[in-house]
Amino acid sequence: MERFGRRLAAARRRADWTQAELARRADVPKQSIQAIESSDQRSSKYLPRLAKALGVSEGWLLGVQDTPRRGADGVTQVAVRGLVAAGLWIEDDRQIAEDTPVPASPNPTYSGRPQIAFRVAGTSMDRLVHDGEYAICVDFAESPIHLRDGDIVVAERRRGGACERTIKRVRLGARGAELWPDSTDPEHQSPIPLAPEGETESEVTVIGFVIGAYRPLP
Repeated sequence: MERFGRRLAAARRRADWTQAELARRADVPKQSIQAIESSDQRSSKYLPRLAKALGVSEGWLLGVQDTPRRGADGVTQVAVRGLVAAGLWIEDDRQIAEDTPVPASPNPTYSGRPQIAFRVAGTSMDRLVHDGEYAICVDFAESPIHLRDGDIVVAERRRGGACERTIKRVRLGARGAELWPDSTDPEHQSPIPLAPEGETESEVTVIGFVIGAYRPLP
């Protein structure tokens, strides 16, 4: 059985939170989070608060449940990781207002693979996912998938201390991998640059393999 501390740390990192941020959101002392993540303890009086803040079940944190969360109706849910641009790149320096997780993809092909979600901003992928909707992804860091031509991904670019994301279709050709839009918008019909012109320090990685989309009703 996987220990509580390891799963707590994994869920916190998927949410892209520091220990201090989790402590603030869960109203739990930071020292307690540090102690849990570094120990072999199986439980804590703060377990319900931590699970609620991270959008996972108590059973999953304790290693007795395989899926991160199940709602009251039995639907598996995943936490929203942040914003992703359906345009060029977007630096996610804004907090997602919604703390409620979104439904995971029910596709049995990806059963057992950890999933994450991103709220989409922009129109460059509007044939598939629209502005304000959520892209449901397999967490690429936790469960890598061999990418093929035409796959949809969330890519992350790090440069100069900034972290930027975009959602695009992968095209594999003679020039290597390119990130293309899939849009009805005439402004988005060309691949986006992986790095600014003349930039050599950028690092681009795939962080999510998109397997579905979710649109909440008003």
